[in-house]
Amino acid sequence: MVRPEAICQFTGFVTKQGKRIYENMVLRFVNKWIPLWVVEFRNGCFVLRSKTTVPEYHTFEEWKETIIEDATVEGSIFDEEFKE
Repeated sequence: MVRPEAICQFTGFVTKQGKRIYENMVLRFVNKWIPLWVVEFRNGCFVLRSKTTVPEYHTFEEWKETIIEDATVEGSIFDEEFKE
């Protein structure tokens, strides 16, 4: 059975390793001081939200090259270790 909340939209971006990036995925960036980010859909566009106590947001357009070159998929917000 599929949980409706677990159905996520494809962002149109693919990591360097060929993994498709979907809404609600947790991404790791090696070259950023905040390593973990969550993919969200807000105000009509995909954004990255930092997994810190004070969230920081960046649009996919702002980080386009970084996402393609540096992102690795760590999991999703539905995984036990990333639940908030």
